[in-house]
Amino acid sequence: MRENKLLHNAKWIIACKVLQSLLQLVVGMLSARYLGPSNYGLIHYASAITAAALPFVQLGFNEILVGEYVEKPQQEGKILGTALVMNLASAVCCIIGVTTFAAVANSDEPVTILVCALYSTGLLFQAVEMVQYWFQAKLLSKYSSLAMLCSYAAVSVYKIYLLMTAKSVCWFALSHAVEYGVTGFLLLIAYRRHGTQKLSFSAGTAQFLLKKGGYYIASSLLVAAFHSTAGILLKLLRGT
Repeated sequence: MRENKLLHNAKWIIACKVLQSLLQLVVGMLSARYLGPSNYGLIHYASAITAAALPFVQLGFNEILVGEYVEKPQQEGKILGTALVMNLASAVCCIIGVTTFAAVANSDEPVTILVCALYSTGLLFQAVEMVQYWFQAKLLSKYSSLAMLCSYAAVSVYKIYLLMTAKSVCWFALSHAVEYGVTGFLLLIAYRRHGTQKLSFSAGTAQFLLKKGGYYIASSLLVAAFHSTAGILLKLLRGT
């Protein structure tokens, strides 16, 4: 019975990922063609800086939450609520950090600073995406996968609207926040419907999660640095 549930869970994840990839391919090609090398490179630069800050938003919780929900089902509301508060607080700090870095590194490029600031707001909503790990622990990935697919469908419509109305690159920078904003909103609605415990915050739980998740921050930073360094260096070198 459990094997069937695992298989059903995996089917939803794979199917939604395939559909999302197809949407991403089509809309991404249209967006790249419209924005051109300069503006598309600017979006990539903002993405690279934001990705470098993501490990500090996640705090390693993405590696431990599923296990915590399985081991302590009676405390899942406290664990999830605490993780959300910590991730949201960290996201605010990271948004400030990303904007500050962009302002220092590109002091004479106001558009670049604005694009990076707008793109980084997605970190706030990306923190809410932590709810998906509760659905994974409960083998209910159908709901989290559908939420992500709906969010990418929404951001695809948003980008198509921007293409049709010839909006500036700043509007495209907001697409990151739109995507994760819709995902977070749908995940919270799904948790309210299927979750059995109210969300709460606990200082003791926060300390425990931070201590356990802290071991994964360094490894996540290395991965983020590997993927982000090239994009950041290319933009900085191009500006010299």
